[in-house]
Parts: sequence; structure tokens; C-alpha cells
Amino acid sequence: MLTLVYLGITYGLARMLAPAVFRMLDRGRLVQPNYLHEQIPTGAGILFLLAIVPSLMLSALMRSVGVHAAVWASGAMQRMEWAVVIVVLGFSCLGLLDDAVGTKEARGLRGHVKALLDGQLTTGMVKAIYGGLLSFIVAVVAPLTAPPLLSALLVSLAANTINLFDLRPGRALKAFFVGYVIIALFSGGSGGPILCVAAAAAVLLPWDLQAKVMLGDTGANVLGATLGLFVAAQFSVAVQILTLIGLVSLHVYAEKRSLTQLIADVALLRWFDNLGRRR
Repeated sequence: MLTLVYLGITYGLARMLAPAVFRMLDRGRLVQPNYLHEQIPTGAGILFLLAIVPSLMLSALMRSVGVHAAVWASGAMQRMEWAVVIVVLGFSCLGLLDDAVGTKEARGLRGHVKALLDGQLTTGMVKAIYGGLLSFIVAVVAPLTAPPLLSALLVSLAANTINLFDLRPGRALKAFFVGYVIIALFSGGSGGPILCVAAAAAVLLPWDLQAKVMLGDTGANVLGATLGLFVAAQFSVAVQILTLIGLVSLHVYAEKRSLTQLIADVALLRWFDNLGRRR
């Protein structure tokens, strides 16, 4: 029951805050050209931080005064709450740094490594280093059965995976929801507090689909890291290793070829990619 309460709180907060937050980004000139060369607010994923963290902090506050619910009263679920808070706070801040001051001069892991060897610290390298540290902290805090290093690699790599899809309106959010549904169906679990991320993502979806805002790394990294955490929490070591291999393969493909072209060439992917998008 309490799960539904916090889902409602997260969704309600996100719905209430979204218009004001997006206007704030626009007034602050945190804008970028989208694929249609329109200047629209980016970093809209900051809504995750503003809606999800208060919801989960309220959970901790209510428990501290004696309000409990069986579904979230266990120590494991409390640890998962804190893991989600760390993911949302940490990856939102790293993504916002990239959205605010990042440049397109260095692309891909090789580009950021080359820039570092040339004495230039890029926001992408900052995300890689600190994102890795954050992922390890999450793996230690969350109730996981796999070795922390494996789960940390999964969370860290998944964080950037959704970012690879954030090139067209709604694509990153669709990838998140497909991933979430697949994990939930095969694991038989909802992820507990991870549902709060899905609730906030549902609020962002129509804004993103209509190309009114861009998630930016602020949002895409949170979505990806959340899926990585979900896999790490629900599946065995073997499944996590297979997932990690799949994510590495996707990154290698994206380094050499265009995911957008791949989606355009496959009829089913192209239909799903265009579904609900502003024409």
C-alpha cells in the first residue's frame, strides 16, 4: 500500500513541478538545439531529483515516527531506497554538469581518454570517473547478492547506455520503459522504490515526445543507472554478466555505427521510435 502512496506522491510532485522547472531552465538559458535545430530547454531530467528524492525522504521520515508498511518496512527495502536516492542525486548532478558546461569536441570513450592524455579534463571523463565511484557506492548500499564490483560495472555502464538513445524525442524514455517492463516480467518484482523513477519518467514522457524539452544527460544517466540497479537487485550473477556483455557490445556498436540509422532501417523499431512523436 505504501508503495502506491509514494508512487502517487512522486507522480503528483513531478506533475506539479514540471512546467515551472522547464520554464526555469528556459529562463536560465540552459537550452540546446534539438535534431530539428530548435532551441529547447535541456537538463529536464532534473525533475527526477526534485520529485523522487523528497518522496523517498518522506518514506524515511514516516518510518522514523512509527508509520510503517510491510512492503517497505524491511531492511532490504530501506537500503534500496537509499540506493535509489544516491543514483538520482549523484547521476543527476553529473549529468547536469555535462548539460551545463559540456562540449561536443570529445565524443565516445576514446575521445574523452584522448582529451585527458592531452591535458584536458572533459565533463564526459568526470562522469566516467565519478559515475564509477557512485556505482560502487550504490552496489555496496543496495541489497545485492552479486559481488559489488560486478554490480557497480553494470550500473555504471547502464547509466551511459540510455544516453546513447537520447538523440530523438521520447527515445530514451521509451528505452527505459521497455527495459523496466522486461526486467519486471522476468524477475517477477517491481523494484520497490525504483517505481518512483518510473512515475517521474511517465510525467516527462509527453513533454519529451512533443520536443518541448530534452532529458539531457541529467535525465538519461539517471534512467540508465536505475535500470542497472534493477538488474543487479533482481538477477543472478550469470544474468548480470550476460547483461554486461550486451551493454558492452552495444557501446562498441555505437562507437562505430549509428543507432539512429539502425532504428531507421528496421521497420518495427522505426514505428516504435516514431510512436507518439510530434510530426
